[in-house]
Amino acid sequence: MVFCCVAILAMTGAVFGADAEGTVRLYIDADRSGAKAAGDAIEWGLRTALSEVGDRLGGFQAEIVPLDHRGNSRRSLRHLETFARDDRALALFAGLHSPPLLENRDYINRNEILVLDPWAAAGPITRPPEGENWIFRLSIDDARAGYVIAREAVAEGFRRPYLLLEDTGWGKSNETTMTRALAELGVEPVGVEWFNWNLGATGARIILRKIADTGADVQ
Repeated sequence: MVFCCVAILAMTGAVFGADAEGTVRLYIDADRSGAKAAGDAIEWGLRTALSEVGDRLGGFQAEIVPLDHRGNSRRSLRHLETFARDDRALALFAGLHSPPLLENRDYINRNEILVLDPWAAAGPITRPPEGENWIFRLSIDDARAGYVIAREAVAEGFRRPYLLLEDTGWGKSNETTMTRALAELGVEPVGVEWFNWNLGATGARIILRKIADTGADVQ
């Protein structure tokens, strides 16, 4: 996170001019409801990093604008539109969820919104099919992590994996990566099951029984 602040520091003079006056704003667009702990962690990390440079970037006072998209991509788009209208906005930090970034990626790139992604891990977030990419990942993504997970599972002796995936763009990205990684190791999943965020305890038990009946040895 400190590295990110140093990188942003190098940009502020070019974006806002040589005279270091006024305020620049760093937005956080994260889920502060269903995944509150994750959103809080991102904000605390950013505040800690800024405190190490006196809450200033390039001589500008840095102000944090925390927003709650509640895991909703349309709500996230409204926040991106607010950012785009703010002439003191410098960068936006994303949150835990991949779908808001996947669904709004074209808007982000079209409007040249600098997005720093410390968590959301779907591979396509930073791999648009064409044009410029304004989303920068600050952590490992599933395109890499999937291969590590598959390799470790096979190394432990598991040969009948079952993929249990969230029914979102993030889950679909993982299906592609994990299936490809397993295929390269000569292993094929015995099944794939999709679940939604509102899955309850009863639904979870039904899915787990279904997976157990397939003879899967890992999921």
